[in-house]
Amino acid sequence: MEIKTYIQNTALIILLIIIQVKFSHLYSIFGIKPDILLVFLIRQSIKYPSPTRSLIRGFSAGILVDLLIGDVIGVSSLTYSVVSFATSYYKRDKGYLGLSNKITLFSIMFLLTSMIFYLMTLSHLPILKNIFLVALPSAIYGICIIWIIQIFKPIK
Repeated sequence: MEIKTYIQNTALIILLIIIQVKFSHLYSIFGIKPDILLVFLIRQSIKYPSPTRSLIRGFSAGILVDLLIGDVIGVSSLTYSVVSFATSYYKRDKGYLGLSNKITLFSIMFLLTSMIFYLMTLSHLPILKNIFLVALPSAIYGICIIWIIQIFKPIK
């Protein structure tokens, strides 16, 4: 990747973080908010399958989110970096991914992120209530968004 792409990605990550933090109430449904930054990170990890760069991109975006939100520091950076690395590593290992493989990969990564994030931050809720009322609906909403984006702007 060249410098121009790095600057564009950084600006887009900052814009997505601002949208996610300040305007998430506009696109939430029944209090369920999708992680639009995660959509971007997964798509970038597939588009540029370099595990090291994806790990750095995910960690940097996650630490910015953690610092802005002020919640548990390190949870977002952990989940974003793990998912970005795993997606990029899988894509690099497999090479070409068909549409069904991409959708499966998107779904697994969203479910993994939701489980890690919500199990770590909502530990005061019972585990099944946490999974079925918070983590799963959020993951399903994010998966729907990434499917729609993939239909209209597919990545190779």
